[in-house]
Amino acid sequence: MIIEEKEGRFIARNEKHTYGGRVLIEVKINSALIEKIDTALVAKVGYEDWIAGVREGIEFALATINMPSISIQVTRILGQDMDTNPSILAAAGADAVWRSLNFTPTDTQRKFIELVAFDSWSRDYKFVPNLRSIEGNPLPTPF
Repeated sequence: MIIEEKEGRFIARNEKHTYGGRVLIEVKINSALIEKIDTALVAKVGYEDWIAGVREGIEFALATINMPSISIQVTRILGQDMDTNPSILAAAGADAVWRSLNFTPTDTQRKFIELVAFDSWSRDYKFVPNLRSIEGNPLPTPF
């Protein structure tokens, strides 16, 4: 079963920064027990860090849903260098999965992903978060 293309996004602004990124995905629920995240349709040269951020967000969201037989095709990653980074795209990737599967994350899960994105401008621009273990960050455990 293929679910129509869905968009996930993270767009916010505070007194210091703008945060923005969008991820479009297609989800296929399989009968076989496989999990696959395919980024073949996304330009890779120069955007490896953005792709890694999207993957991290998708993997985080899949862990919250516990649905092992699923394939995800990332069809587009949209952002601008001035307000997009891998952490923001991780938040957008997670949002895309949750929207595609009509899943409502817990407040703790949602706040966790928001904290990762909001904290992102205090790190190196190309920093890719590990959403299972963010060093030096007192973030709440999302599960």
